Amino acid sequence: MNLKCLYLPLTVLSSVVALDASTLFTDNFDDRTVIGSGTTTSGWAVSTADRVYVSSVEASSGANSLFMRHSGSRSAALSSFVAISDVSQDLIFSFDYFGVNSLESSDDFAFEIDFGSGYQSVLVDSGMPNGYESTDLSSSYTGTEIGLASDAGTSAGFVNYSIVVPSSYYNGVLAADEFKLRFLFKSSNDGENAYIDNVSVVAVPEPSQCAVVLGVSGLLLAVRRRRS
Repeated sequence: MNLKCLYLPLTVLSSVVALDASTLFTDNFDDRTVIGSGTTTSGWAVSTADRVYVSSVEASSGANSLFMRHSGSRSAALSSFVAISDVSQDLIFSFDYFGVNSLESSDDFAFEIDFGSGYQSVLVDSGMPNGYESTDLSSSYTGTEIGLASDAGTSAGFVNYSIVVPSSYYNGVLAADEFKLRFLFKSSNDGENAYIDNVSVVAVPEPSQCAVVLGVSGLLLAVRRRRS
């Protein structure tokens, strides 16, 4: 086996691996002990402890999720900022959401991000959490991509939301190197509860970075083949 011929592909592979995604934050709420209403939501600041708490009634995966009670406005926000280790990377915010029973069009679920200058609404889904009506989804973040809600693959009816915020906006425009996030839920009637699970924030290379690495790699491999 020609080790010299293997060296370049391995070098290319290591370069691509170096651009892999890194997890900045994750919470599936399974590490909390559920003791009913008022269960600790460590790491999160909630509007009312006996209305927003960790529950084992529903879960997208695992045992627990964050419960938001019906008949009112509820909120849950990260207690402290999370540092962004590499501000050249795009951020993917992802979470599973389940709205129980039929919600009225005046009710809504919202996701907000604070990059150091206050919370901005990134996603608002009115009525039932289907994510398919473009008029119900909005973002004030330049270049932000909001994926339509998709089935989270659970029998409980959770849907997954995915939001990409580019480095060109949060770092290029806002000069941010940290973030906090917040969930808001509003319902009018009894039984219209909400559950949030599998919250994560992942940093990924910008598409241009990957293209450069793969493009240069392909060129070097072509040169290697011509010389061999």
